[in-house]
Amino acid sequence: MFKRFKASIAHPPQTIFFMKDSWWRIIGYILLVPFLLTLPIVLRSFVSSGMTSADYQALISTVQTHFRSDHIQIVDGVLIADEEISASYEYIHLVVGRGKLSQTAINILFDEDSIVMVMTNMEVERISYVDLDLLNHDFSSLNLDDIRTLSFAIRRYIEQQSVIRVMDFMLTYFTGLIDYLFYILMLSLLSMMFITKAHLPMKYRFKLSVYLTTIVIVLGLVTTLFNVNLGFFTFFVGYIYHLWAYRSMKIIEPGGL
Repeated sequence: MFKRFKASIAHPPQTIFFMKDSWWRIIGYILLVPFLLTLPIVLRSFVSSGMTSADYQALISTVQTHFRSDHIQIVDGVLIADEEISASYEYIHLVVGRGKLSQTAINILFDEDSIVMVMTNMEVERISYVDLDLLNHDFSSLNLDDIRTLSFAIRRYIEQQSVIRVMDFMLTYFTGLIDYLFYILMLSLLSMMFITKAHLPMKYRFKLSVYLTTIVIVLGLVTTLFNVNLGFFTFFVGYIYHLWAYRSMKIIEPGGL
């Protein structure tokens, strides 16, 4: 697999020698490559189990903008709520009121005297407001210090939940896998439509795209590590890799291979 990965990134024309790989090898490669996207999560777990600065700022922004109410407050560690509110933060659903629970996300529910995680109507773990140093908070407050206090309590709760780190890993992997398959299909179809001089059946074009599209995953990793938005450039590079490989086939064919 490493030989194929190295060729796919550094020497795209060499991937033509792998287009007759068995489907089992192809499927294995497809399932393996998206794990690259989880490397930042794995490395971060060794360095720190905490939320990144960027994620924390996003949480503060969510709380400040969407998780507010004039009729909800915590007084001496007890929630007093005359209405229900909710706000989404990545795959986490911040909730006051059980009527607002999501069936498809991880719910962080503000209950009577504690914060509790709820998944598919099942309570996972409960931590009191007292233990989170959140004795008093007015959800209508626009004071940045108050918003940071609430956000920090949510952050502390999230960081204590190993299931959230597992969900983060799984979501990153499966999102990357779906994107990888999408790019493979798109680029193999485009090669069929626009790179017609190389007379190859669709199954060989698909197998070639599996390897040539590896660069898309690598660029996705770069995007995560350096927090840059490559946008259409990712797709463009994937297509250039296909042109590079198919052009090499046209050069090789007259040699009699």
